[in-house]
Amino acid sequence: MYRIKDEKKAKEFEDKNQGNRKAKLIQIIRNAGDEGIDRESLTKSAGQSLFQSIFPIIKDFLTIGMIEQFSVPKSPSPTKPSSPIKSTGRPSTPKNIEMAKNIYSKIKADVNYKSTKDELET
Repeated sequence: MYRIKDEKKAKEFEDKNQGNRKAKLIQIIRNAGDEGIDRESLTKSAGQSLFQSIFPIIKDFLTIGMIEQFSVPKSPSPTKPSSPIKSTGRPSTPKNIEMAKNIYSKIKADVNYKSTKDELET
């Protein structure tokens, strides 16, 4: 967001540069008032398709203190109350539950497995 920072500088600049592109940009920003104007609106109002085409001019205005850049704090978005249990992963189906039980039993069997002396020697 951009707005006029030094009204005196802006007025003098606009008077000296009547009718040129830079003066038009200052007028657009001035018309936005204290609320300012965002990049997209400024670009469209200046008759350009890309902000990059007017950025060097805006950068010069910022450097000399004629305009200022500011951000508008975002209002917190309303959130839905969350449920205590979050659902993640695959939906539970009887097939998935049976598969999980089968895998769990194999893991449990592997953990409890005791190797024999013969297995260790080979």
